Amino acid sequence: MPKQHNSNPESPVLLVNRRVVGPKRALILFVQAGGRCEFDGCNKYVLKHPITQTVGIFGEMAHIVAFKERGPRGRKRARGTDPNALDNLMLLCSECHTLVDGNPLLYTVSTLKKYKQQHEANVYFATSIARSQKTAIVRLEAPIAGKPSNIPLELIHSAISPKHPFEKPRCLIDLNQHVNTSNSASFYSAAQEMIKQNVKEFLGSCLLGERVDHISVFALAPIPLLIVLGDQLSNTIPLDVYHHHHDRDDWTWKDDVNPVTFSHELLQEGTDPASVALLLSISGQVHAQILPKSIDKSFYIYQIRTSNCKPSTNALKTREGLENFRRTFEDWRRSVLGFHRQVASVHLFPAVPPPIAVLCGRELMPKVDPVLKVYDFNKQRNGFNLILEVNPNER
Repeated sequence: MPKQHNSNPESPVLLVNRRVVGPKRALILFVQAGGRCEFDGCNKYVLKHPITQTVGIFGEMAHIVAFKERGPRGRKRARGTDPNALDNLMLLCSECHTLVDGNPLLYTVSTLKKYKQQHEANVYFATSIARSQKTAIVRLEAPIAGKPSNIPLELIHSAISPKHPFEKPRCLIDLNQHVNTSNSASFYSAAQEMIKQNVKEFLGSCLLGERVDHISVFALAPIPLLIVLGDQLSNTIPLDVYHHHHDRDDWTWKDDVNPVTFSHELLQEGTDPASVALLLSISGQVHAQILPKSIDKSFYIYQIRTSNCKPSTNALKTREGLENFRRTFEDWRRSVLGFHRQVASVHLFPAVPPPIAVLCGRELMPKVDPVLKVYDFNKQRNGFNLILEVNPNER
């Protein structure tokens, strides 16, 4: 059977045995084959010359049942009226085309159709796997220092680009209508329950509606509530946590600065291995001297702090910096909590940006990690005060 070679990718038609295979049919065949030879085990790419890498059409549209009866496999009873039908054409490289046409008793109609169907099924499956460009938005807004917080939607859309937000499901936890008076217990109790309920409903809607395989978190709230939010978010769905950059008044992670790094250290060796406190000196320095009197000499006091810069509100600027904290926090949990096997709770004194607070809650593992007793600093109440507890076993 004569074989038409065409190295011009712009050619409007391809010829097979002097019969025209229209450009639409040819395009469909090449797309269904993924531009590769359909002979079982070959898979050679036929839209680029293997030596010169010149782009062109170096494959051949072979007939399964020959165009003419005297051709390979041409005398079959199932011969169709249109030899150029798609189901009678398969894309082959020159070598495989010569092989199958030279051995028609070995490469039968049923064999070649099986090759074609399996190859095109594999191409369809492979090309259907695509990285989702949608993300479900979780937004937490709560009053900070008596002032309501607000996260504009346009800044959210800019930060998540090139991803796009789901219309539903989405989660808005608006605590601005609740007044936080001097870290009142009633405020935190009500806020904690609202966060738990809203996240539970959100995750439930993720399971019932359109498949959600990514979550984006935007949160402005007191640190203890951010830790609660992180604890409630499922660790089975990948998520990104975004940060409000005050110097630019936006939420887009920077990529033109060196990421912050972290280290952990023992500040005080206590007398009771079951008593553990952790200071997080990221957005500010937490001094052991100002801890509550209950954190006495019996406590082992540890600290995680910035290692390549001073603690400041502008320390966290990049995704890499957030990931550096996650790794340091995980290393602290493995090394320190492995030693303090009897510890039931860790007293946490955080001075951290919101994404790190969320991460602290999300990294907690049920049946593994102890309860977090979370403190917050308030000058009006003479320093750090215990605000709430986060128990990963109560998710």
